[in-house]
Amino acid sequence: MCGICFCLITSKFNSISFDFFPYLAFIENSFASLNIQDLHFFAEITTDYYQHCFKNNLFLSDFTIPDLENCLKPRGPDTFNILINSDDLSVSYVPKLLKQRKLFENLATINPEHEYKTLAAGSVLHLRGEENHPNKMPLCDYGKTNNCFLYNGEIYSVKKNMVLSLPNKLKSIGFYNFNVYDNDTKQLFEILNKYSEIYSVDFKNKEESFDYEKDILSLVDCFHGDFAFVFEDKLNNIITIGKDIYGKKSLLLGFHKYGICISSCVPYVDPIRLNPEESMEENNENEEENGKIDKEFLQKKYLSEYLTSRDKEWLELPPQSLTFIKISQEEQKGLNLRFSNKKYPSSMIFTIPHALFEETKEEKENEEIVQKVLLKSVKTILKNIIEYKVYFMKQSKNLIKNENGSKSNKSMEEPLEIDPKKTLSKIAIMFSGGLDSTLIAHMVNLILPIHETFVIFNF
Repeated sequence: MCGICFCLITSKFNSISFDFFPYLAFIENSFASLNIQDLHFFAEITTDYYQHCFKNNLFLSDFTIPDLENCLKPRGPDTFNILINSDDLSVSYVPKLLKQRKLFENLATINPEHEYKTLAAGSVLHLRGEENHPNKMPLCDYGKTNNCFLYNGEIYSVKKNMVLSLPNKLKSIGFYNFNVYDNDTKQLFEILNKYSEIYSVDFKNKEESFDYEKDILSLVDCFHGDFAFVFEDKLNNIITIGKDIYGKKSLLLGFHKYGICISSCVPYVDPIRLNPEESMEENNENEEENGKIDKEFLQKKYLSEYLTSRDKEWLELPPQSLTFIKISQEEQKGLNLRFSNKKYPSSMIFTIPHALFEETKEEKENEEIVQKVLLKSVKTILKNIIEYKVYFMKQSKNLIKNENGSKSNKSMEEPLEIDPKKTLSKIAIMFSGGLDSTLIAHMVNLILPIHETFVIFNF
């Protein structure tokens, strides 16, 4: 896991527009679809998200560089780095960035006639690449494109069928040499950076054989993985924000008077704004009145996530898609930002059973190895619980000979002579519902005697 943060800073905005509804993910449910007319009135749907922040005083709390480091570093303890992509940054401003919670304001006032400045910060938990040379983020193609890249996640495999279906102009960008066991951050950046150069030449020559958003979407869709990233394309003045189809890696969007921020977590919140949230407990007495479902109750039930999120400084960007920010400037008027969002063509993967995917012999062998390692690890922990020591000692000695003379473990499903009525659960598992906790619960269930139970906690 890594922590990433990207800020775009300007002295003046001219316009900010969205071609999608930023809160759509919070209202995609049956109640909303059946009451769409009421929803427009009740939820006050608008694509002018910036104006919504402006009118409701929802601009993010400014922060310092230490605030940013304290926020990101727990997500990636190996390296932490900041790049301020501005040639006109004076050393005299550095103390202000460290001490004053006016990072946006201070950077905006440095040569304000310039279009915009960027700050990119990344903390890394090193997983891939050379062990003695931990990765550093952000990555930047200095002196050539000056493009910048921030990444959090892992790419597990390349979808070969998707690569084969790519147009010829995209196939040669770098997929055939992609090594999922090597540094995926660097490799993905190289692919996006290479496309940026190709598109820039094509655009300048007015050949128009490339569609930026469609092509980047197709390129990223060729990967199976769990990831989130920000790619700043300086050549073409476009920022691409990517999340995989599952959207488990958080990326938050917040607006400031002097810019925008995209971050894995919130760097700082003004204590004045930390009001306790109102309880959203359901009032069952109001649920039904004269046999009819109370509409206000249903609105609170199915739109509560939307109602709470629209009153916060930060917005979670939608999964299963890429968000593009096109940057332009009108003289004397300020910066223009246009947000667009495109879903992956393969988001239909949610409807396809896993069994339909072909599994190679090597993949099956790897799964067996992983399962054995997990079982051994969980069993080692359970052996240290005093009530189970006798059980595991008997199990290790209980080797019987098969008809062919070979030895094998007696079935773990066979219970020992213990009175189940006198046994209580001796194990508790903190269960989030994610993959890790589900696997651990499954392994414990496999290892324990059949009559033993364990408790699952979920807060």
